[in-house]
Amino acid sequence: MYFWNINKLKQQLIETGLTEKQLLYYILIHAFPSGSISSESESDLWVYAASITAVLIFLIGTILAFRANGGNSGIKFAERYFSISFVVSIRLLPLLISLGMLVAVYLGFTYKLNDNKWSDAPDFIWGIIIFIYCIAVYARIIKHIGDVAKAKPNSDL
Repeated sequence: MYFWNINKLKQQLIETGLTEKQLLYYILIHAFPSGSISSESESDLWVYAASITAVLIFLIGTILAFRANGGNSGIKFAERYFSISFVVSIRLLPLLISLGMLVAVYLGFTYKLNDNKWSDAPDFIWGIIIFIYCIAVYARIIKHIGDVAKAKPNSDL
């Protein structure tokens, strides 16, 4: 893995390319900060827990997808990972929207029942919804990458 020497990296890319494992490291390092930094100005235990959970879901999900692709002997991991992730995320958006609508209705009722006062529950509930969505997305990514990795050309998936 190269941290500073761009010329050696470019030379390897030209001559042999990256191994699938090297590519996995670059993917993990590239995306890791996005889940580890909170945009909240006031942080509390739930914010830290959500950040840690997001990072763990990303790391575990990506590593399991790498294994589903064949691990070190797999091929075209980045191609499969990024393209399948995008499509799965879009396809599962109705799940996220449906769960969000159910929560919004629930919160609307509880808001009226609590004399028009919000409780701390909404943040926790939204966190659970996002957690469920992320787990569902990674479960489908892992399944589809495994299907592609095991398939033969011109076979039905």
